[in-house]
Amino acid sequence: MRSLALGLTIGVAGSVWAQDGPHFVEDEGHVAVFEHDGSNYDERTPAGDVNAAPRQAILGKFLETHGDFYDFVVIFTNFEFDRGERTAFYLGVRNDVRGIGGSLFDHGGSFGSPKRLQGVIDMGPIGQYREEPLSVEISDPGFRRTLGTLAHEVGHRWLARARYLDLDLKGDLLGEAGIHWSYLLSSDASFMYGSQWEPVGGGLYRATEVEARFSPLDLYLMGFLDPEEVPPLVLLRNPDVDPMALPSLGAELRATEEIVTIERILAAEGARDPSPSASQKNFRLGFVFLSEKDVVAAPLDLEAVDRIRTAFVTTFFSLTRGRGFVDTDLLNVIPPDPTATPDTTLALTWLLSRQRGDGHFEDDRRTSLRDTTVALETLDLLGVRGEPLAQGQAWLAAQNPSSVDALARAIAAQPSYILYDEPTTERGI
Repeated sequence: MRSLALGLTIGVAGSVWAQDGPHFVEDEGHVAVFEHDGSNYDERTPAGDVNAAPRQAILGKFLETHGDFYDFVVIFTNFEFDRGERTAFYLGVRNDVRGIGGSLFDHGGSFGSPKRLQGVIDMGPIGQYREEPLSVEISDPGFRRTLGTLAHEVGHRWLARARYLDLDLKGDLLGEAGIHWSYLLSSDASFMYGSQWEPVGGGLYRATEVEARFSPLDLYLMGFLDPEEVPPLVLLRNPDVDPMALPSLGAELRATEEIVTIERILAAEGARDPSPSASQKNFRLGFVFLSEKDVVAAPLDLEAVDRIRTAFVTTFFSLTRGRGFVDTDLLNVIPPDPTATPDTTLALTWLLSRQRGDGHFEDDRRTSLRDTTVALETLDLLGVRGEPLAQGQAWLAAQNPSSVDALARAIAAQPSYILYDEPTTERGI
């Protein structure tokens, strides 16, 4: 499957999307449904430029209704459009990270995002994910490849542009379009291409695994691993092999090895800033379903997108070795007037009115533990003590969290005054 991260030349902020543009229909669960306006939605304009305008229009309307609270927005459609040979592609909105290759930029204003949005992922029509080797059914092996496609596109936020220093600056780690790893790199079967090249004797190497995970180098550049955790890389050398080729399971080639260490990458790009210890670890993804003009979104399509959305939470956690978290729930809020003074008393009254009889809070029965922990953290922050907090804590203590994430949320929701009262010696780990 081919992918692309598209560089953009953006016009004046606020002038990109037309007033009639895409139409927000409704939120179906945690998927925002829009109706397309019938304009050209191809990946490229007839002139061959990146066709950013329709994506900017969608993001402008989405952020108006849901707020600038998302790091990535993921778009699926129910109609075909020209994507070249790509399955999906990534539009970079912001980069403020140094030391990963590439330049710093901020196109947020043209997408209606004053501060947060980092990128837009266009996954293309949902129909293509029903065809082998992909799938929208959790029980099918192809479902993992569908999630891998989304992981690949998220990875383009940071990957793959890193070079290394030899006698001069070298880009030999890079392959297809200059934003994927070289076909010749033994990349630990990175989603960003390269392969897991295994020596089979006599200078022959075989690709035993492809597009399976984020490699240690990927995770360093993404901000999840320290440089000391990145082992030396093996870059195969064969002048007759095209480094721009796409990975192919079982492929064989003859080559010699060059060892590229993380120190050589740091010498070329500089240290990552922010460092992995200080980098962002929690991300919010918003999911959008764009329906063809005058066509009602089909429930089966929305259910398929929602399965992908839900499964990606645990997938991302696993792929980042438990160091990265994504929240894919929509926040159905209209950004407040920045000149208005928040009425915390009114907000607290509303929050307490939402507490259920047994002490818990919920926006949806499937998210009651998460909703309760957030509500209790808010009550604690506002200094609320007594029965509302005690009831919520009692309900929370009776739950049996089904995941490490849920357990962590429950622990984090313990009120600060309880933590302060703990003894200072003989604590368990």
